[in-house]
Amino acid sequence: MIKRVILCEGKTDAILLSYYLIEILQCQYIRNRKIFPNIIQDRVTEWYEDKNGYIAICAIQGNKFLEAVQEILFQNSISEAEQCFTKIIIITDHDDESSETMIAQIKEVFTSKSIEPVISCDGTFWNICRMENKFFEKYTVEYVCQLIPPDEEGALETFVVEMLTKVQDEARRKDNQAAIRQIEDFLKSFTSERYLKKRRERVKAKLSITLSIMSPDRTFSTINEILQSIEWKKFDTYQQTFSFLKEI
Repeated sequence: MIKRVILCEGKTDAILLSYYLIEILQCQYIRNRKIFPNIIQDRVTEWYEDKNGYIAICAIQGNKFLEAVQEILFQNSISEAEQCFTKIIIITDHDDESSETMIAQIKEVFTSKSIEPVISCDGTFWNICRMENKFFEKYTVEYVCQLIPPDEEGALETFVVEMLTKVQDEARRKDNQAAIRQIEDFLKSFTSERYLKKRRERVKAKLSITLSIMSPDRTFSTINEILQSIEWKKFDTYQQTFSFLKEI
């Protein structure tokens, strides 16, 4: 039974990924945390099972992907080959140049740990590394870094708002688009010495306001609770964006 891991930025990402694993790929959620512990210290890991083995989703707060990758590769190095993580997916916001820098650093880590040249082709989804553990067993680790949204700068919150402008129902789609345009106008004109001073905070506020308007009865619910209640499989953009998970 193989082990794979998905590293993402936060709880919002983990919710959308979990939904895809369960609803689209028909994975089973594993509730027994004693058997399946956290991969990274102080970072909750959610475990799932499919016909091939186990999949872990770990939300890396603080964008510390480099440290997380190093920790997983270290765990691999002291584990028997059959217990190693053989596929690693890193999913991060496509928000600024720092994302590209971080991905370059992650690639360097895999390259330095591989005992053979990393196989990487433009037309291939996975980068393939050959590694060796302390028992001198050789094994293969495949990894990929995925930016969300994939084709433009933004964060996961940007991606969620964009999905809401593309719902299948035409009347609702037009209402959503009109509401979001007004929210954008409000945020552009909003000034404060205390609130929403950072671009990242404004991105989060845009999603929060959007969900509050569309679900006013749930204003006091957390964003995560609202996200969990949405049937994301009805959104074509969601299906297309996360379709790469079929390769896991």
